[in-house]
Amino acid sequence: MRLKRPQEGWLTLLLLIAVLFCPVSAVVAANWVDYLSLLYATALSGLLLGAIGARVRVPGALVHLSALAAGLAGAWLAVAATIPRVPTLQGQAFALWRRLYTWANTVQAGGFGNEPIVFLLLLAMSSFLAAYVSAWLLRRRRSVWWPLLFAGAATVVNVAYAPETLPYVAAYAVFSVLLIARVNLQRRVASWREAGLDYQASIWRVTQRAALVVALLAAAVGWLVPEIPVNQDVNDTVYAASGPLRDIQDQFSRAFAGLRSRGGGPALSGFSQAMVLSGQFHLADYPVLRIASPEAHYWRAVVYDRYTGQGWVVAQPASSRRVEANQALPAPQSEGPSEERVELTQTIQVLQPRGDYLVGASTPVRVDRAINADVYLPTFGRRRANPGAQQLDLSLTALHAPLTVGQSYTIVSSVSRATPDMLRAAGQPDLRVLGQRYTRLPRLPQRVRDLALSLTRPYTNEYDKARAVESYLRTLNYATDVPAPPADRDAVDYFLFDSRTGYCDYFSSAMAVLLRSVGIPARVVSGYSTGTLIDEGVYEVRDSNAHSWVEVYFPRYGWIEFDPTPALPLLQHPVGYVQPTPTPSPAPLSIATPQAEPMPLVPPQLPSISQSGGGGAATDPAPTAIPAIAFFVVAGLGALAIGLRVLWRLGLTGLPPAALAYAQVARLGGWLGWRQRASETPHEYLGRLSVLAPAQAGALRLIADAFVALRFGRGARPSPEPALLAVAWRRARRGLLLAALERLRRAKGLIGMG
Repeated sequence: MRLKRPQEGWLTLLLLIAVLFCPVSAVVAANWVDYLSLLYATALSGLLLGAIGARVRVPGALVHLSALAAGLAGAWLAVAATIPRVPTLQGQAFALWRRLYTWANTVQAGGFGNEPIVFLLLLAMSSFLAAYVSAWLLRRRRSVWWPLLFAGAATVVNVAYAPETLPYVAAYAVFSVLLIARVNLQRRVASWREAGLDYQASIWRVTQRAALVVALLAAAVGWLVPEIPVNQDVNDTVYAASGPLRDIQDQFSRAFAGLRSRGGGPALSGFSQAMVLSGQFHLADYPVLRIASPEAHYWRAVVYDRYTGQGWVVAQPASSRRVEANQALPAPQSEGPSEERVELTQTIQVLQPRGDYLVGASTPVRVDRAINADVYLPTFGRRRANPGAQQLDLSLTALHAPLTVGQSYTIVSSVSRATPDMLRAAGQPDLRVLGQRYTRLPRLPQRVRDLALSLTRPYTNEYDKARAVESYLRTLNYATDVPAPPADRDAVDYFLFDSRTGYCDYFSSAMAVLLRSVGIPARVVSGYSTGTLIDEGVYEVRDSNAHSWVEVYFPRYGWIEFDPTPALPLLQHPVGYVQPTPTPSPAPLSIATPQAEPMPLVPPQLPSISQSGGGGAATDPAPTAIPAIAFFVVAGLGALAIGLRVLWRLGLTGLPPAALAYAQVARLGGWLGWRQRASETPHEYLGRLSVLAPAQAGALRLIADAFVALRFGRGARPSPEPALLAVAWRRARRGLLLAALERLRRAKGLIGMG
């Protein structure tokens, strides 16, 4: 059997496939999650359904509804088939719904969405929809701009996060130019044929050859042109306007925290308002900062105060405040003045920007340039005498400013000179003043609290307790090739009792959680370790120096750094002799470590992150898959109805009654497959529709007369009343819909006879 040639030609269809497969190939090359190769199948199915649906002479709404239901269901089943250890496809589809439900609950509660399969599902459905709409528009409207927009936006966004996929942009540009040239020539040829003009057949070959040359030249110029230096004023303007975009990026990072580093290669350091405890990573080794400082320190970028069970976030309420150059940075009054601290001046030169976070030692107090300071209002256990004072009691979490290559800034920090003996004698913090922010925890397995008690029980002061926890964690294994914690497990509990292997994020998280379990205020900090001393007082910080550690609060002395990660030397507090603290051996815990088991199909419901302590029984979020299926069907039908309504009203607002009635008839006729020909007058077109719906010939004639009188009569004949035209439109609509149903019935009859 010979395959029928499509009306737009095989080359046009192949070029469309090439354009749409460019972003798909770029995403597959980025290797965000497993099983990305199935995107080729979902995109190809969308192309086929769109091309076939555009050729079928049935109402467009029916075609769209059927194709979308089939395509999205196919994408759902294809993604569900990747779930291991589930024997049947029905069970896999149900398991996917469970994971989606758990992921949505976790993200809504402020946690991290550590389910890569949800991202795979989003990509599969998006690739199908983009391909379906592209094929439909190309066949019905001879339009390529929407397909190019879909593919181009997806390619550019992917390249922004995965620069190694940049060659796909060049391929997309070449295929796009060829497709534009091909479709535009088809339009010209169609108009020449209708006008009876002659043309040479070789024009196809000549046009495609010229388009290929132009495409290759454009791609070569774009690839080889030197990078334009960044203008600081432009950079500042763009940065100020991109605040909402940065917020969206942070939310996306939190919702899809289970994505792996790009292409399986080295990741790049970066900071945000969320730090997820995820799987393996390998940082690059590029120099990112050069810091001139009289002392070696850790360089702090962002402070996290809320543990969610899967990682850390900057809790609310939080806001960004403008701070002018050399102005004092916000400081919490509740913590009071800190003793035994001195100011340290550092000059940081940016070699490779990693976001917009400024770094500096310990507690920053002022910067020599205008910045945005992220702050939050601490919560208090007692009411202040002056309610307005709380608005000034701000705690700093991060500093932001637009950064470019070669730029420098000077930051002054307050660093501690407190000795271990001073810290031992500091006493316990008054949580009624400090607040519960730095001791709050979600629900934890009891064995985590038991371990914290066993480690700290031999000591009577907060400093030795912190050192004991730090020393114990340094006996665990350090590695970056670790699996991500299961989505239904507390990440710190999994690290302490199951994997016992992790990197700095795991060690710092475990120390902060263990200290909070015994009432010691602690928080996690991300930034860079010291780096390499390359000259007297000059440190080169590389991307691979990205690090996280712990700060513990001591009354009168403020926040003091600790580092439980065994891959780096133990932090020695700068003044005085640090007495060695023996590594404690915790008392045996009468808690059985659970054996590794396959993840159940019904994960327990995650607790609310704002709650602490206690436990809760697992609940089944959905006893059957029927409510889920019904929800998706109803939601899909509602979205389709809204989309069709918006599309229907597009361009009709504000038209005179006669023009509105004619435009609605023409649009409905086009949707049903009876488009007005370029050579037809309004009377001829509506006369042809009258043959299809003879019962409504009078209504169609009235609309045609009114439109012609409005368009060409120049007021020679008064237009009918708007109400009369509205009645005529409703009758014409009913007649055309009945004619479309009759055509569909006859088509089914012919199929049955065949």
